[in-house]
Amino acid sequence: MALANLMKVHDIASAGVKTDKADAMILAPLLRADLVAKSHVPLGDVRKKRALVRHRLSLMKMHTMVKNKMYAITDKYGLYCQKISA
Repeated sequence: MALANLMKVHDIASAGVKTDKADAMILAPLLRADLVAKSHVPLGDVRKKRALVRHRLSLMKMHTMVKNKMYAITDKYGLYCQKISA
């Protein structure tokens, strides 16, 4: 029985055409029977640290993008630049 319920939840997640009403009709009995796994939500300090790491990663990606654009401009116009530092 649990495998059939798991397959229903999987079908909802992977369905190409989504309708809230059809999803609710499948999920409601599973929720009533406590057959849907609960999701893990990390503690506040862990979420903050993860957000900080994500933000730093986005800044580093922007930094790399800007450096690459600067190199592309110098290459396009035939300019020589030893190194572009931060």
